[in-house]
Amino acid sequence: MNNKLKIVILFFVLLTGITAFVYYKKSGNTSLADNSRDFAIPNTDKIGKIFVTDRAGNSYTLERRNDTWFADSIYQADPGFVDVVLTTLRRMTVVNLVPKPAIKNVMRDIATLGKKVEVYDRNGKLLKAFYIGGANQRVTASYMVLDGYNIPYEMSYPGFTGDLGGRLWPLHLIDIRSKSIFNYKPGDIKSIEVNYDRDKNESFKLTINGLSNYIVEPISPTVTPIPKKVSKGAVEQYLSNIEKLDAASVIKQNILGVDSTVSIVPFARIVVTDLHNQVKKVDLYPILDETKKMQLGSEPDYFYAIVDNNSYYNCQLIVFKKIFWGYSYFFS
Repeated sequence: MNNKLKIVILFFVLLTGITAFVYYKKSGNTSLADNSRDFAIPNTDKIGKIFVTDRAGNSYTLERRNDTWFADSIYQADPGFVDVVLTTLRRMTVVNLVPKPAIKNVMRDIATLGKKVEVYDRNGKLLKAFYIGGANQRVTASYMVLDGYNIPYEMSYPGFTGDLGGRLWPLHLIDIRSKSIFNYKPGDIKSIEVNYDRDKNESFKLTINGLSNYIVEPISPTVTPIPKKVSKGAVEQYLSNIEKLDAASVIKQNILGVDSTVSIVPFARIVVTDLHNQVKKVDLYPILDETKKMQLGSEPDYFYAIVDNNSYYNCQLIVFKKIFWGYSYFFS
């Protein structure tokens, strides 16, 4: 090999080395920037726990158990809320960079007023942690920064405009609890008792003894049983009505005997037993404002519900009216 050929080969080796060095140097810087905007978790099926907190010590935990989400390990979480949170984690993306002169103020606000979100997999391993600040000036996105970085971004997701932090990451447990009163699949219910304290004649017990085998009987021993065949269609309609019912809102503590607008006499006391002999008890008390109290025969717009003596809800008449049937309704 002559000297000229050796020089050409050496030149190309050096050029390759320099190119590789420059590429990896640039690649490292780009990687740092790219990692700082890596917020999304594309596969939310692997998420097992979400923890949210702020500087004041307010916090809650969402935890998945056998594909059911619980709030603070006690209450079932609102499925709609959980769905929105998982959608946000899956789809959120950088929509704008924060202007350099504004970074210092944005970071200060996040540090003092922001919330921290930690996302873990089903084995308890940390997947992602980030901080959420307020909305941008146009209220089209929220400021967020990944834990371990000092680069904030304006974040949102396709189809959403607004403050991700305020709407999707509340800090009060009552805002994320399930509002479900009844949630049964077709065929899951074994029996239903509905007792009207002020109308014993219409109080009833419905027993399901298999497919199309229904017994409806009065609860009060003083009521004469109706000597007619139970309407299969009526029973199936009632079962459909009661299978899934949600309250309007969750109430933090028992207000019976405390709030004067709530009647101390229940309108209806409902007991549902499923095929596994799990019993759910729901007592519904009319809520009447002062105007309606003065009107004879007024219907309440809302009922105060006590579920299993330990959970409290506000329920709308327009939603629950369809289960306020009487004993006589089930006969042709």
